[in-house]
Amino acid sequence: KQWYQRRVRGDIKVVFYSDASLGNLPNKSDSGRGYLVFISDGKNANLIAWAANKIKRTVHSVFGSETLGCVDAIAEAIYVRQILSEILYNDPRKTVIPIVGYIDSNQLAQQIRSTKQSVDKRMILDIAGIRQTVNSGEVEEINWIPTREMLADCLTKKNADSQSLKDVLERGRFL
Repeated sequence: KQWYQRRVRGDIKVVFYSDASLGNLPNKSDSGRGYLVFISDGKNANLIAWAANKIKRTVHSVFGSETLGCVDAIAEAIYVRQILSEILYNDPRKTVIPIVGYIDSNQLAQQIRSTKQSVDKRMILDIAGIRQTVNSGEVEEINWIPTREMLADCLTKKNADSQSLKDVLERGRFL
């Protein structure tokens, strides 16, 4: 155990990819979200948790679905970090393992960085919660990436390409 702790401490981070779609479920009115949570040293990647399911709240925009999907992904990433902290440091509250997130919603990325309130009034509290996790350092950063780089895209869209995710899972490393 000591060798593992020396090798891993300070080298790992929790990485999440979050995606969502509006009205993408078979009834065309419910929306879905998906996320992937990895442990990574920056190159190697081990999938620890994932989900793809219906968003429990009714949303009226892609922005709303992406926001709620990101909230769920953050919660899962924090949980994974707590488990790792308990294993490695005997303290689940330690936040020394950074969390980095990736989203493909430019609007959400801008809202997280903005001090202005969301135009979508239903999302104000959810955006504030995401902002708080980033500003407090609980989540180190949430980065926007183009949809073609979104590993969780295939969890939320019927005909999305899943090859990038398959490659990461098969090789055990980010490309």
